[in-house]
Amino acid sequence: MKQPTKTCNLTVHLRSGVKISGLFHVPLCTGSKVRPGDALREKDSDFMLFSDVTISEGPESSRQQQAVLVNRNAITYIELPGRTWDVRL
Repeated sequence: MKQPTKTCNLTVHLRSGVKISGLFHVPLCTGSKVRPGDALREKDSDFMLFSDVTISEGPESSRQQQAVLVNRNAITYIELPGRTWDVRL
């Protein structure tokens, strides 16, 4: 059964030059005062799961993927959103 979550759209830049934009999920019970940057730091896993992903491998090369698992060591930086969470049921 699908669990309701809170999401935010993040753009992740990888060391390889690839850019990934997608939804990052946290449990619905995550407090509304927890910012996306705080939630990223609290995660214990070495991996981040994104859904509804666009992968850009160059200026004219992009593709859609349903879900992508990214190793945190492969990340150069993450663009944080200006707003907070959306609820996804």
